[in-house]
Amino acid sequence: MTLRELEPFDTEPPLLEGPEMGERSVPSSELLTRRYGSLDGGVALMRPLIEREFPGRLAVVPSFGAESAVILAQIAEVDRDTPILFLDTGR
Repeated sequence: MTLRELEPFDTEPPLLEGPEMGERSVPSSELLTRRYGSLDGGVALMRPLIEREFPGRLAVVPSFGAESAVILAQIAEVDRDTPILFLDTGR
């Protein structure tokens, strides 16, 4: 796996999807809930979000607890190139 530079986060995320937002349009939470709210979670939910809604634009910040191991395995099943960010909290 290679490291790649990520774009800085927008300070004000868009609320609606549409052409007026250009290439960086983001579906609203309401739209995502309508599209995927019936899914059980896990890989079934992660796959369309990683592959269709936010391709190349997601990263994971795990806590490295037991739940994180499951989530990281599921994400790797969908896209092994999804960046994992490590935060040094000094603890």
